[in-house]
Amino acid sequence: MPTTVTSHTPGTPIVRYCIAMAMALITIAAAGYGYIRQQNLFEINDARHDMETIADLKATQLVQWRKERLQEARSVYANAMVSHRVKDYLNGIDKNRALREIHNWMDSLYNQAGYNSMLLFLPDGKIVTSISELGNRQQPQYKSLINETIRKRDVIFSDFYRDNNSGTCHINLSIPIMYQSGTHADCIAVLVIDINPFRDLYPNIRHWPTPSRTAEALLVERDGNKVRFLSQLRYQAAPVLTFTRPLLDRNMPAVRAALGQEGVIDGLDYRGVQVVAAIRNVADSPWTIITKIDTEEILEPVAERTYHVVAICLSTIMAIGLAIGLGWSRKKATYLNRQYEAELKHTEELRSAERALKEAHDNLEQRVVERTEEIQKSHTLLKGLSQQIPGVMYQFRMSPDGSYSIPYASDASHDIFELNPADVCENAAPLFERIHPNHIENVVTALQESARLLTPLRSEFQIFHSEKGLRWISAESNPVLMEDGTIIWHGFASDITERKLAENELLEKRYQLDEAQRQANIGNWNWMIGNDSITWSEQLYTITGRDPKLPCITYNDQSHMYTPESWTRLDNAVKRALETGEPYEFELELIRADKAHRSCIARGEVVHDQFGTVTGLRGTLQDVTERILLERQLYQAKRLESIGQLAAGVAHEVRNPLNAILSITEALFRETEIEGNPEYEPYIQHIRTQVSRLANLMNDLLELGKPIPPVCLLPVQLYNLCRETIKLWDNSGSADKIPVLLTADPDHSDLYVIADSIKLQQTVFNLLENAAQNSPKDASIELTISLPVISDTSNPFATILITDAGTGIPESNLNRVFDPFFTGRKDGTGLGLALVKHLIDNMGGSVRLYNNSPPPGCTAELHIPRVRKEQA
Repeated sequence: MPTTVTSHTPGTPIVRYCIAMAMALITIAAAGYGYIRQQNLFEINDARHDMETIADLKATQLVQWRKERLQEARSVYANAMVSHRVKDYLNGIDKNRALREIHNWMDSLYNQAGYNSMLLFLPDGKIVTSISELGNRQQPQYKSLINETIRKRDVIFSDFYRDNNSGTCHINLSIPIMYQSGTHADCIAVLVIDINPFRDLYPNIRHWPTPSRTAEALLVERDGNKVRFLSQLRYQAAPVLTFTRPLLDRNMPAVRAALGQEGVIDGLDYRGVQVVAAIRNVADSPWTIITKIDTEEILEPVAERTYHVVAICLSTIMAIGLAIGLGWSRKKATYLNRQYEAELKHTEELRSAERALKEAHDNLEQRVVERTEEIQKSHTLLKGLSQQIPGVMYQFRMSPDGSYSIPYASDASHDIFELNPADVCENAAPLFERIHPNHIENVVTALQESARLLTPLRSEFQIFHSEKGLRWISAESNPVLMEDGTIIWHGFASDITERKLAENELLEKRYQLDEAQRQANIGNWNWMIGNDSITWSEQLYTITGRDPKLPCITYNDQSHMYTPESWTRLDNAVKRALETGEPYEFELELIRADKAHRSCIARGEVVHDQFGTVTGLRGTLQDVTERILLERQLYQAKRLESIGQLAAGVAHEVRNPLNAILSITEALFRETEIEGNPEYEPYIQHIRTQVSRLANLMNDLLELGKPIPPVCLLPVQLYNLCRETIKLWDNSGSADKIPVLLTADPDHSDLYVIADSIKLQQTVFNLLENAAQNSPKDASIELTISLPVISDTSNPFATILITDAGTGIPESNLNRVFDPFFTGRKDGTGLGLALVKHLIDNMGGSVRLYNNSPPPGCTAELHIPRVRKEQA
């Protein structure tokens, strides 16, 4: 076929020469272009590495800057001197000096750290003192910042904000001033430090380590659907914090930084100029640092080398053209022969390729048919499964413009939401219209949070159903971010109304059970023997005084919760119940976590499984301490009432004969033979002493049988009463040996108690007498008045402590000291302390005696009901 061969052979030597030259030109041009391209890549990669290194440096500097500010704030937070000085200022203790020391300390910190201003606020927002270049001008953000600091009780590092009045940019450090009182700490003030970022933060960000005419470092953060620029911009005159860009332009490095992306990227900056940028998140903050440089500046060195490459390529092309022209004539015949052979081979290859293409087309059509059938089967299977599942399978879509739609929803959406899939395919508004108004905000917030962090979405909310009324819905889905910025959630929603009703009913029953246990002061427990796990009710933690946040202790570790005798009884009862199945119920003595002893009734029974095997124990523990104390008090009151009635009769019958005996004795000793006779003087004194002792005994017996009328219980100023009692003591014979020291603050003279002033003074005097009789000669007695805060409604009693330095009371007699006619002294009647308890109980108070720890001595503790001064 000559025609075919001729079509593949150049017609003239000139044509062949041109083709050869064109090929050489293309080859050399491609090589030159490849070289220039390679140089561009090298420069771009170097710039990427530089941007990444500088971004890491800037991020590290920002983290270190925040760390240094927080460390300074932590040192203020832990400064006990500041909290004590502020407390002294608030309590009015040397107020001017305390304020001066606080101000000097703030001035030292201000000069050392270079802050813009420092303001010390009270919790109500009032300024105590300040150090500022701008005066005491408060920012609108201060109030919410102070409230948040008091609530968290920790240091808060605020974000950037702009002062609309001055147009300046600020960052705040808010530090709570905590005052430790025992184990409790209160926030008594808040120190707000204003940081001027223009002073050392922005200059540090703008500083660039190498010379560059376009390089720039930016600090940004996400603000809703926009990215906000926090630092000064090199090519933008807008005030700081006012320049923003929407999140729709994903080609902008600042937008990608706001969406959480890190690394080195190419894109267009806020000017629309092509740049190479590195993005780094600033740890422990919402900020992101961006370092960028214009691509044009990066490629400037390559442009200079391009001219040299072009010149070399042109020289090479000319040399090759000459060589091709010289060798062309010798290769003409060889070229024609090879061209002919190649044509024949090419024709055969085309025929083979045509047959292979037809075969491949037939196979492809067959596979398309098979794949279509598989997809149809999968769709049918999915639809069948979705009809069997009690819920809705769905796809939820959020477009880059913020609109919502539901591209796919199973048929169950009609039963649950009363919506057909076509109703919400393009717009999800009909679904949101069915959500209860109280829940719509939570649903939208959960959606936005899941979209921002790309975390699974879990939400429970109520909807309106025309037939079923309000229904609870649970929705769970996982988000996927698409290339165009669209976010699609794949999930499942179901009706959980019945479960919610059951949960509410269970919570109500649990509340009723807890309330019943609280009122009865009884708690329940359950012990599973297999894994030695014990569960307690909330009231059981209250009874034992343990922290509910702590885990329940094991059975063997509970021995320290009871006295040795009670633990032995409980352990024996538990072992017997596990062996025989016999339940138990008895009283034991509990030791609370605060070391207080309580009387409790323990009950328990075994638990069996379905096969009758013992799997554990369950039971209750009831605190009956108050009931036992009331029973004892009732018994004591009835006993005193009986003694009082008997004493009244005896005193009446004895007093008249005593008076007669004393009168006759006095008359007898006035006889002429006896009066003035020293021999009879000891007898008359002995008779007088014994008759006076019997008369005092009769008076005490009469007092023991008399209640105090309510009309006699009036407000009494406690401090003045104790002071007058000590004056009476100073005039008595006992005061010559044992002095009494009154410990109280006279400034708290507004403390009043409800009492019979005469009886209360008699009670205090009797206790002083009792303390004096048990004190050594060179000792003293301390009378201490505890002055509680009037607003403390949890402690409605004032306390009087009378402490001596004697030998104390034997432990075996402590429970009997208030029993009538029980005494440890030879000349005692045993009615003194019984009368004290009788009078204090009638005044609504209480009294107890205990040995001092550490020894020596004993303390009498009186509790008297108190009132405010305005109620007196």
